[in-house]
Amino acid sequence: MAKIAGMAGPTAGSAVPVDRARTLAQVYRHFGEVAAGTSPLYERVAVALSESGEALRAIEAAPARKRHPTVILAALHDLALARRAPALAAAYAAADGDAAAAAAIDTLLQMTDSVVAIAVRRPTRAYEPGRCAVLYPAIAEAARRVSADAVGLIDVGCSAGLNLSVDRVGIAYSNGQSLGDPSSAVQMTASVVGDRPIPAGAMPGRPEALAIVRDLEAGSPKKEFVSPTYLGGIWGELGEKDKAYDLFTQAAKLDSKDPRARAEAEKLRPDLVALHDRKAREASARQDLDTAIMEWTRVLDLDPNNATALRERQRAIDLQKITKDLPDKPK
Repeated sequence: MAKIAGMAGPTAGSAVPVDRARTLAQVYRHFGEVAAGTSPLYERVAVALSESGEALRAIEAAPARKRHPTVILAALHDLALARRAPALAAAYAAADGDAAAAAAIDTLLQMTDSVVAIAVRRPTRAYEPGRCAVLYPAIAEAARRVSADAVGLIDVGCSAGLNLSVDRVGIAYSNGQSLGDPSSAVQMTASVVGDRPIPAGAMPGRPEALAIVRDLEAGSPKKEFVSPTYLGGIWGELGEKDKAYDLFTQAAKLDSKDPRARAEAEKLRPDLVALHDRKAREASARQDLDTAIMEWTRVLDLDPNNATALRERQRAIDLQKITKDLPDKPK
């Protein structure tokens, strides 16, 4: 199969720190003017953030590795989707760039701790719809080779189950070839590198699909949903207490009548507070301020009124600002 260019690289949630050779304002302006070219709303918001000194100082409350525009913009969007930032949600819905820029700055200033907490906890995903350009011909060709008349897909750890909707997009390749659904509202383009042909076959019908953990198309007759409570139990048995806690908390929010999820989360909370308190202190002792801030933020996510975490996190942020302003040591 030909190589298809333009696929996503590393996710921004695990990206390297913001380029030290450029200021934070320059990074956000560059993102708005170049990297976010496919989203006029994000262009406007990113440029507005780059021009707001207050907004940039709020962004600096996040660990260095979590200040990238894709991470902060995703955290803001998460608050909008959760209806915790109604003005921003309304601006996005209306596709009003100026209103979105103003609301994004207001949200960032008024909910800095929430934005930072989301940025720290929730890695952004790669450009999942772009994978369809590779997945569609690969799945169709695999089905053809085994003479399959039906396909089943499982997506583990997906952010929105977008990989499972591979049959619902239209794809136009640079060699003139088209695959997928030409009537779909989602139309993509992809560049082909090399001269090997792309399989031209169609997928055999709509796939049966299973999304784990979250599926935005819940309710579709072809979709199923795996309970976060069930998955939380599995992670707990594996000793992954943070993942288990997050899943139990998610399950409690999705279904307030799920007593097990809330009880399991509360059972894990004290141990996790102690764990991240210890990690934060260890990071502070070795002057790893980014990690200390991240760990204190996690403590506050678990225990919002934890006085020690509130005090020590602010102390680490203040110390980070002081050390940042110090002149570089002569080489």
